Amino acid sequence: MHELFNPKTVAIVGQSHEEKSIAHGILKNLLKGGVFGNKHCKPFPGKTYVVNPEAEYVSGLKSFPSLLRVPDQIDLALLCTSAKDTMQVVKDCIKKKTKNIILLSSEFSEMGEAGKKLEQKIVEIAKKAKVKILGPNAFGIIRPAFSLNASTAPTMPKPGSIALISSSGGIINSVLGKYDAEKFGFSVIAGYGSGADIEVEDFFEFLQNDFQTKVVALCIEDIRDGQKFLTLAKQLNKVKPVVVLKIGATFAGKVASKQHSGNETGDDTLYDAAFKQAGLISVNSVEDLLNISNTLACMPPCQTNNIFVITNSGGLGILAADYLTGCCIKLAEPKAALIKKLSLTKRFTTMNNPLDISNDALPEKYNLALSSVLSEDNVGGVLVIQTMQTMTDAEETAKTIITNFKTHPTKPVITVGIGGIFSDKAALLLNAEGIPDFEESGAAAKALTALVKRGEYLKH
Repeated sequence: MHELFNPKTVAIVGQSHEEKSIAHGILKNLLKGGVFGNKHCKPFPGKTYVVNPEAEYVSGLKSFPSLLRVPDQIDLALLCTSAKDTMQVVKDCIKKKTKNIILLSSEFSEMGEAGKKLEQKIVEIAKKAKVKILGPNAFGIIRPAFSLNASTAPTMPKPGSIALISSSGGIINSVLGKYDAEKFGFSVIAGYGSGADIEVEDFFEFLQNDFQTKVVALCIEDIRDGQKFLTLAKQLNKVKPVVVLKIGATFAGKVASKQHSGNETGDDTLYDAAFKQAGLISVNSVEDLLNISNTLACMPPCQTNNIFVITNSGGLGILAADYLTGCCIKLAEPKAALIKKLSLTKRFTTMNNPLDISNDALPEKYNLALSSVLSEDNVGGVLVIQTMQTMTDAEETAKTIITNFKTHPTKPVITVGIGGIFSDKAALLLNAEGIPDFEESGAAAKALTALVKRGEYLKH
């Protein structure tokens, strides 16, 4: 797997050199970092070759009529060929001693028995030659820190510490297209498609040893070898937290999965039991997959199931308490010494948990409350809520939160900034320092729940 993610030479094998073709898009990704440029897009530093018998040059690169005619050894071959031509190209890869293939082509198992047999034959001859295949119907791979975008993604994401592994390339592209590009950073992205050869658990050993990866986010349709998955997932989860989104839970979803990848999704209750046994954190949406993965990558686990809520809105504090208790999270009981300390100021609306520091709370109030609460040994983590009032200074409050977290780095701090465009700069400050900021308390409660679960798992 190390060779798959660290190629020095890449060849794109495709019949079409038209600008709107998959092959041409992937070529742009390698040459520029992404079709749609951003500050993270940089050319792949290795060598890129084009194999296309119909063209002499493609995007300024000499095109070779066959992979066997390429003068260099090829570490990774990207196949954009039709299903009927794929077998011969795979044989060429074997002759060329190319050990890793990404098969972006579709029309295999999902097309019926004939396609399934062809897929099996391709995998069979590849395995005999010890050649690994990602796909068919693969999204490809991205390693942002290494400027490698060998995928159908339109752009290069921000480098970071989340490894995202998905059977669905469309879900990966939705992540890169919809969600805040500067909020989530990725160490590895891989879309394995139908998983005819390389399956989700085959990534685990590499990710366990990858120094950039802090958390692993999985989006899966099916698991063929449950025992293998469970064994490897447990080993990985002991070292790095694993968050999993299982898709294809309903009858309609199972039918769609069969048509999409040609695979059966299986009984969801069995999956849930397996995930729980391995200590994985299961989620129900792409948004939760990202938010919780990001939180686990940025924050330490909670050492105790006791959360303290600090808020400048009594109503939102109550709502947060409802969300947290609904997730089986306990609210820390304020100790007498803490109540006495805060009472001396006579500046807070309540002395309970949630701690309402009043709607006119300036950064100084947040500092007093947060520093006092974080110093309590019975507090496992803190949720800080801020709504925008006429006197609110969101950016200075953000700086105060950052300072307090750095003073108490073993206790997670999660924020909820409800101010829209008026608190955007504060959110950027917090995210830049690795403090997750949410727009509503429900999402923050789920993130804290994951930190509590992780802390409990590590104690066993």
